[in-house]
Parts: sequence; structure tokens; C-alpha cells
Amino acid sequence: SNVQGVAQLDPGSVRATLDALKQAGAEPGDAVLSVGYSQGGIVATDVVTRGGYTNAGLVTFGSPTGQMDVPPAVPTVAVEINNDMVPSLGGDPKDAQHGGLERTVVRRTIYDDTHPPPADQWLPAHNIANYRDTARLMDASGDPRLNDMRSRIADFTDGRPPEVSMWRADRVPAASHEITLAPGPAPALTPH
Repeated sequence: SNVQGVAQLDPGSVRATLDALKQAGAEPGDAVLSVGYSQGGIVATDVVTRGGYTNAGLVTFGSPTGQMDVPPAVPTVAVEINNDMVPSLGGDPKDAQHGGLERTVVRRTIYDDTHPPPADQWLPAHNIANYRDTARLMDASGDPRLNDMRSRIADFTDGRPPEVSMWRADRVPAASHEITLAPGPAPALTPH
């Protein structure tokens, strides 16, 4: 699903999300604010481009979405930690000439020579707690681009906390094409 999502093909994770939105009562044209972390950011980006909803905005955290298409009218904030290799898997963000005009990329470095990453963790920079801390710093920032997105989110939510529901999607294998062999002599193999 990750590779298909970045390529904006037809990943099961996006189909499952669109099905969940429909089952939750979302109708085509409804306003949707797409937010996602890691693979969830890929899914959120694909929902923006293919969901058929009115897009209130897109916010991704630690997601490899730099080369994914986003409609120019959709305000987008992509949060990346420089030490996290996962966002770099999506390539450098597109520039204004290639569909990246509305994307604000927020980057932060958390490890350096004086603060090395923990040696006992795999991909420690990708830990969601680092992105949560970065979001807190963003909320305290006076940057007008971030103020604009905060205002959009506040208008979208009308200041109310979100209603949360959990959905589960299971990948069901295609019908088996089982072959039953009858007992008997082994087939003869002929060299070609």
C-alpha cells in the first residue's frame, strides 16, 4: 500500500479509508480535513486527490509525500524531521512550477553531534512523539503560514473537539486457485 500510495495508484489503504468515510456518513462534496502520520499521510494525500470531497486542508507528519500531487487550492502543511529518513523516501517536495506552490514544509532537526539519536531504537527520529513535540512548537510559532492553517482548522472544527471512530480493514486474499494432484507416478520431465 505504501508504494502504491506514493505512486498514487490504487492502494487498499486508501480504498479502505474512503469506504470508512462513506460508512461514517461522508457524502461527496462534504468538507474533509485530511491529516495523517507516516503511511497515514500518504492515505490523507490520496484522499485529497481522489476522495471527491471539498478539501479543507491537508496536514502530514513524517510522511513520504513530497512528490505526490496535491491540487493547488488545497492548503497543505507537511511536517518533517530532518533526521527521519521516512519523509525522504517520497523525494524532495515539488516546487511551485510542479504543483508544490501551496505546500508549506516545516522541518526540524532533533539529533546532532551533541544530541545523538538513541542507539537502541530503530528509526528513532520517526517516533510519533517527536512529531507531537514539533506540532507543539508549531502551535507556539507566529509564522503567518502556520497561523493561516491554524485558523483554517479552527474554522473547520468550529473549536469543537473531534468525534473519533475506529475502523478496521482486513485484506482478504483473492479466491484460491488450488490444484489437487491425484496420487500416481511422478510426471516425467523432458529436457528442452
